[in-house]
Amino acid sequence: MERFKSLQSFKERYRQGLRGKPSSSMETNGREEKGHVLRKATFLVIAFLILTIGIPSLVIWLTDQETTPIELDIDPEGFMVQLHRSKENQVVELPLEQYIRGVIAAEMPAEFHLEALKAQSLAARTYFINKWSQSNQPISDDYRIDQAYLSDQELKIRWGASYTDYSNKINQALNETKGLILTYEKKPIEAYFFSTSNGYTENSEDVWSKATPYLRSVESTGDVISPKFQDSKVIPIQTVHQKLGLAIPVSSWNQGQPPKMQAVKRSHGNRIKELQIGDQTFTGREVREKLGLNSTHFTVSIQGKDMHFTTYGYGHGVGMSQWGAEALAREGNAAEEIVKHYYQGVTIEPYTQVSMLWPKLQETLAKKQGTEQPMP
Repeated sequence: MERFKSLQSFKERYRQGLRGKPSSSMETNGREEKGHVLRKATFLVIAFLILTIGIPSLVIWLTDQETTPIELDIDPEGFMVQLHRSKENQVVELPLEQYIRGVIAAEMPAEFHLEALKAQSLAARTYFINKWSQSNQPISDDYRIDQAYLSDQELKIRWGASYTDYSNKINQALNETKGLILTYEKKPIEAYFFSTSNGYTENSEDVWSKATPYLRSVESTGDVISPKFQDSKVIPIQTVHQKLGLAIPVSSWNQGQPPKMQAVKRSHGNRIKELQIGDQTFTGREVREKLGLNSTHFTVSIQGKDMHFTTYGYGHGVGMSQWGAEALAREGNAAEEIVKHYYQGVTIEPYTQVSMLWPKLQETLAKKQGTEQPMP
């Protein structure tokens, strides 16, 4: 009987053991599953932190390594520019290269190729030196009078996060052309420039009265990349009538009897020199300025009570085309090749070595330093 009870007790414990095994296995599996979920969650958190903090921090660090500021090379003994700030109506004084930096930044997009910026540096510096050599008046920052200019503070606002990159690029262009100007027969040239050509630049006498040997019409076919190469403008006939002072009654236009319009004379660069409207003749420049057109190369059609103008190019067309310079730079041309294309027969040399400038340079430096300074 005791053996029987012992046997039953053994069987009971055995059955309980069998029932307990599945329970123990489930607990083990549960713990493993929880561990797997925890490991997965930890991995996801770490991956998230790497993506949101690690990689951006690495990019910032690498960027900081690549954007070490390039300092503008300013000659402490050089003369100072007298600049009239038109908005404030005051004259400020600043070093030559600092002034040219503000001109380049205002006149040409900083995104342009380095060689185009160097070409612009040569043109802008030459324009100033030529003007300064002939006048004691401060140069203006009004582009309608002289060259546009932006201060460093204005550039920080304009360029924002790109300030360091753009500043470095322009400083490099200036440093690599420091003190250099364009001369013709040992004199600084009139280094005119403009935004976009229609495929050709203009002879100076086709825009102004003077024929200048280095301001000749040349091909500039790369200007098609400019966003301003072609433009359209719609102007009411009534407005055109008023601005041009047309003699023919407006009623004639409205009745479908517009006067005859034709370009009676064109320039070498295919821009309109003279436009006839009815019995009246206007210069292309006069029409462009009075109607606010981008260029003197334009076509016109009448639709209802409006005149539709299509213009090609932007600016007066004389000298260096800025978008043309950019196109040449993209093709692999150096700044020297670019300026010698647009300004025919010029030489590049330091302004301090141009003998005709020595008397005024000596006078200017003497005023600054209080002593007479011998020129080279």
